[in-house]
Amino acid sequence: MLNISPGSMFRPGRYLLVFILTMLLVACSGPGDALPSPGPSQATNTLPRPTIAPTTTPFARGAVAFPTPSAAPPTATVPAPSPASTAPFPTAPTTRASATPAAAPSAAIPQPTVPPIPPSTGPLQPAYRIAFVSNSGGSDDIWTVDPDGRRLTDLTKPQKTKGNDSDPQWSPDGKRIAFVSDRDGSGDIWVMNVDGTGARNLTHTPGGNLTPRWSPDGKRIAFTSFRDGDAEIYVMTADGAEQTNLTKADGDDLQPVWSPDGTQIAFVSERGKRPHALYALNLDAPKTPTKLAAPACDLASPAWSPDGKTIAIVGCVGADGQGTPDPLQHVIYALPAGGGALVAVSDPKMDSGAPTFAPDGKTLAFWSYRTPQQADIVLFTLGANTRRVIQAPPGVGREPAWSADGATLAFIGGDFTIGNLIIVDGSGLTHNITNHAANDRSPHWSPQKLP
Repeated sequence: MLNISPGSMFRPGRYLLVFILTMLLVACSGPGDALPSPGPSQATNTLPRPTIAPTTTPFARGAVAFPTPSAAPPTATVPAPSPASTAPFPTAPTTRASATPAAAPSAAIPQPTVPPIPPSTGPLQPAYRIAFVSNSGGSDDIWTVDPDGRRLTDLTKPQKTKGNDSDPQWSPDGKRIAFVSDRDGSGDIWVMNVDGTGARNLTHTPGGNLTPRWSPDGKRIAFTSFRDGDAEIYVMTADGAEQTNLTKADGDDLQPVWSPDGTQIAFVSERGKRPHALYALNLDAPKTPTKLAAPACDLASPAWSPDGKTIAIVGCVGADGQGTPDPLQHVIYALPAGGGALVAVSDPKMDSGAPTFAPDGKTLAFWSYRTPQQADIVLFTLGANTRRVIQAPPGVGREPAWSADGATLAFIGGDFTIGNLIIVDGSGLTHNITNHAANDRSPHWSPQKLP
């Protein structure tokens, strides 16, 4: 990839010289001197692209993810990430972000591509599998695939005649997948076996249900439901019985996340009509949740560390009291699980989101914009305060997900109409697992290797 330093950018004389040289090269090239062909992500796709808006309204009914970052240019130069000896992947080449968007690269400069993994010819081996959502079959379905690209399987297409499925979540024993489906008319929580058989609707309620999350022991599922008029946190047994409203408050309660020991559920709430604050409720006394953080702007996407001591969360610039709050610019923060000050772990000048802890709790992965058109995956080493960058394919890297052993990272790469499942192997190289003209999202790894 072309590496442009800030001191050399945006000099009219140099751009004129580069333009003239490029034109001369093109004019002098013969039939055998074709320009570099585009990579897989640049090729013309034969399947129709869905019309997906680049942004969403935060906390709209049925949509609990933080809004997709806007394409506003970065406001200041950001230092290149520091290498960390303890981080699992090598540092990728980066460029510094400038306050002015860079000019489009010349057609003679090839863009970086993510090569597909070659087909495997050896016998199938047990592997951590990945469940994800893809619209490659026409509707949104739940798929699974091995990390070498084999056994790519649409699990839910054969189950239904209509509707869309989303948000696959593996049970802790790896035998079932919970997901959301509107095939019965409204969004409900469903559970199926890992081969797609035995699908059951657990909620059967109007108004919409979403974000199913298994308890660590696999006996219960926490979820968000709109059946009472606004969003509330519910819990039920793994077979759908004993559905109980835990929050019962004015304003939306969203995004439940279990503590590693299964005694608490963290969530975000706008109770009192304030911006979404972070709360945690104890299952023994759910009616009196503890407020952990309440900044002047919305918080979203809480993630609990494996040791239960830290919560990472997305908030706006200024949520930590440093500077004026900006609801359009998002930062990754960390705070003690019992409540306390928000500490920024991503660069406030670069829009960031989707924090997720590595299984050992030492590294936090999230996406972060490097330019208005490019977001990469950042690995932040807690304690050492160092960062590494996994450079995504052209477009936006998003939704990082760790394998259960922490040795491999998956994420979605591409634009917001075409996005493929990308794997980062132990050497730090990226590979396109799905490599199709479709939009993939929501990758989640199985908790153990499956045959």
